[in-house]
Amino acid sequence: PNEVYALDSAGNVVARVVLEGVDNNDWEDLAVGVCGETTCLFVGDIGDNDHDRPWHGVLRIEEPDLSAEGVEELTITPDIFSYVFPDGGTWDSEALAIQPDGLPVLFTKEYDTEMSTAYSFPTLDEAQTVTLVERGRFETGASGEGGSAATTAADLWPDGTRLILRTYGHIWEFTLTDGGLDDLEDAARVELYTGAERQGEAIGYDPYARAYYTLSEDVNPPVFRTDCSE
Repeated sequence: PNEVYALDSAGNVVARVVLEGVDNNDWEDLAVGVCGETTCLFVGDIGDNDHDRPWHGVLRIEEPDLSAEGVEELTITPDIFSYVFPDGGTWDSEALAIQPDGLPVLFTKEYDTEMSTAYSFPTLDEAQTVTLVERGRFETGASGEGGSAATTAADLWPDGTRLILRTYGHIWEFTLTDGGLDDLEDAARVELYTGAERQGEAIGYDPYARAYYTLSEDVNPPVFRTDCSE
């Protein structure tokens, strides 16, 4: 359905939000980022396993205040931002993150190259389909790994200095320098770890508690929380 859910740290559903006027074609990732003077929830309708979808886009709603009354069931009409790739292709993407300026960036999921490319929005404009800007292209695993090196989720630290990105077989954290996403190929990185996951397809920072969460695509999968080191 065209819905997203808020979970607490114990895995309980505390809010259900219906996104009105849109279809769930292939929602693959969620991200939180700035939008003006507030924060917004971004939904990536970016999946394209067969490389044949005629439309891709990112949806945006103002992040609900879960401390307010009556937020358990909400219906919100999202902003809709459509895009195309600069090479005219129809790349499959499952990883979405929001830059400190509020512009989304997504990462290609490639089963046969052990690589991924970052593409960012140049602007957010509901009135037109924008052409994404190619940023960095980088390795996601060792040669011959195939599908285990396919990128499935990502998140940016709020100030944009760190990127956490996962594949089915790896979790990488990149330290971004002045070149940011343009220098991913040469950026310093470390490999992080999580619990055993059958089909890991979600990752997100908790900047307040200095941790990150991971989650597998499955029926009632466990949520894993890992504390960040200094």
